Amino acid sequence: MCSDTYCTGYRVTARMKGEESSGLYHTGFRCVVSHDALAEYAKSAGRR
Repeated sequence: MCSDTYCTGYRVTARMKGEESSGLYHTGFRCVVSHDALAEYAKSAGRR
């Protein structure tokens, strides 16, 4: 499972170089929300 190309950006503290176009370069947290849930949140936030 592990190879040079896979492990290039795996460890955040490793500070290894990697291609910016690779998904491995972007180590971070992603959130996903449906359009309906976002609209409901926006409505409720406006009432505060």
